[in-house]
Amino acid sequence: MVKNGVDRALTAASVLAGLALVAAFVAGLASGPGSDYGSPAVDGNDAGAASGESGAEPAAAPAEPEPPAPERSSLPEPPPDASPLPPPLADPPTAFEGSAKVEILNGAGRAGFARDATVRLRELGHDVVSYGNADRFDHASSVVLDRGGPPGAARAVADALGIADVRAEAAPELALDATVILGVDWVLPPPPRETPTGLRGLFERIFGPDEG
Repeated sequence: MVKNGVDRALTAASVLAGLALVAAFVAGLASGPGSDYGSPAVDGNDAGAASGESGAEPAAAPAEPEPPAPERSSLPEPPPDASPLPPPLADPPTAFEGSAKVEILNGAGRAGFARDATVRLRELGHDVVSYGNADRFDHASSVVLDRGGPPGAARAVADALGIADVRAEAAPELALDATVILGVDWVLPPPPRETPTGLRGLFERIFGPDEG
């Protein structure tokens, strides 16, 4: 009787042990493929890569290709303009209608040059302070030096004597508006023609001056 009881006890224990194994196996299946049940141990450093955890960084997307650079023309670029336009001309000098203080110097060595120029300027109302010879007689061309007088005074003197060259050379100590140096090229221009008035002036403004 005692032996039969022991056998039944062992059989019951075996059945319970088998049931426990079956239950453990079912529990392992239910826990999913990530369960460590029945799988080899994985090192902690590679656990994320082996188990596919969500903490792993996703692979970077491929970079977009850069657009191709524009093609350069094979033609050479034109050189910069080597001859720029000249600067605009300055405004013409202010018209001068007063009396300019002038000295006249004969730089050509011809008799009567300075006297003839003096007479012409005085006829036009200019104040010829002095006239005489220049420091030398080899001046090839005539010139009027602007001594710093009123604007347009030196130009008015030059126009009256038919001289084109006017240069600025201030000399306040001379108390002059202009210095005239007569060169070999100077020729006394004809006197300015007086503008007629009245009916004759009106006729000439309409039909032109009477050359006869």
